[in-house]
Amino acid sequence: KAVVSTQSTGNENRIKVINCGLKLFSYSKPAFSKCPYRLLQSGIHYSSRYLGSKLFSVSRDDMAKVLSAGGVPKATLEADLAEKLKDLPTMIVVFHLAAEGLRPEFWVCVYATENNVKSYVTEDEKNHFRLMLGLEPLLTEREKKKLDAMEKYREKKRIEAEMGKDGEEMKEGEEVKEDGAAEATEKGDDTERTD
Repeated sequence: KAVVSTQSTGNENRIKVINCGLKLFSYSKPAFSKCPYRLLQSGIHYSSRYLGSKLFSVSRDDMAKVLSAGGVPKATLEADLAEKLKDLPTMIVVFHLAAEGLRPEFWVCVYATENNVKSYVTEDEKNHFRLMLGLEPLLTEREKKKLDAMEKYREKKRIEAEMGKDGEEMKEGEEVKEDGAAEATEKGDDTERTD
């Protein structure tokens, strides 16, 4: 509608539509699958009705397992789901969790290998789905980096505080270092002048 209204008002020369629509598929390297394209999470709720044997209804527990940090062995899933998945080649499949109470239904792209399944969504989407299931969100990579940086900073401050407790000994050592540095600079200056 927006594109039509833009053209009808004479703004087609001022506004350029570059990309319009919802991405359903993406190119996939042949090493990962026999099919050259894979399903994308962004449009899975539209394309799920056409998936047929690649769409699996799952329980809340199985969805929670798939949304964990790493891959999950197929054998740990419920027996009927594990049976359906066991003979599948490596591919992207879709797990569907029906609505229950206030939780809406949702679909998750899952990368199924010979022995494991793993959610094929971004960290943020994974945390969003986990929150919808009432689970704690996982730390994202950038949050892990922030925590590591904070820990390093705290450790550095702790070491500086311990060094500062030595008091006068620390200051005397610093003075000696400063004098030594000054002497080294003078010697370096002399050697440069003679060259």
